[in-house]
Amino acid sequence: MIKNNIYILIILLLVSCFSESIESKVIQDIIPLDFNKLINTEEGIILDVRTLDEVNEGHIRNAINIDFYASDFTAKLNLIRKDVPIFVYCRSGNRSAKAAQKMKELGFDKVFNLLGGFNEWKLNNLKIVLPEDNIIEKNK
Repeated sequence: MIKNNIYILIILLLVSCFSESIESKVIQDIIPLDFNKLINTEEGIILDVRTLDEVNEGHIRNAINIDFYASDFTAKLNLIRKDVPIFVYCRSGNRSAKAAQKMKELGFDKVFNLLGGFNEWKLNNLKIVLPEDNIIEKNK
């Protein structure tokens, strides 16, 4: 009886560890340089979850904007394909982390969250697009 209980406990622990590792792969937090490499080599959707005022200060090329604070944020997320990688960012990384968690709950397959957000992107001198569609190229 005790032996059977130990086997059951071991199986439950293995299943728990396995399911946890699968879940953790849905969201990946990545640094700006890796984020930049991925958006330039992988098919996917770049999602900016900042406010319109923030977006008007500049954004990552080809990003679509869905304001995290909008009342229809979840409804708009549900319009996005869930089977392609989503590259999400905000100003500092807080809202995008929450958005990534929401996407995980909605069944998205793969979400990449930009650590440090757009602030870190700019600190790494990566390309941004201004409202006038001018690209500021700095080094990379």
